[in-house]
Amino acid sequence: MSYSSTVSVMNEDQRAHLRRRLEQERDRVVGRLARLSRELADIQDALKLLDETPDRYGVDERTGEPIPFDHLERVPWARTVQPDEEATDLAADADVLSAYRNERYAG
Repeated sequence: MSYSSTVSVMNEDQRAHLRRRLEQERDRVVGRLARLSRELADIQDALKLLDETPDRYGVDERTGEPIPFDHLERVPWARTVQPDEEATDLAADADVLSAYRNERYAG
């Protein structure tokens, strides 16, 4: 059975609901991509540091103290023992999402 272009399988409320769901999913995925992109950059930086200046790898960038091995085992790209505030990550995610929206819907 085929549907012609004039037959609608959903009403307006259903389409509006699914639009909101799609927008929520898009926003969730964009946020995840932003975090993964930052994580990938941190991993690449850690590999470069390990290769080019191995004596600096595993040293806390803020304190100059060694990062414990067990911490590096869990997060080998760690630059510090104490991560920045979560708010910094959320602000960065919001900036990426805003840029995506501006690019996507600029007319």
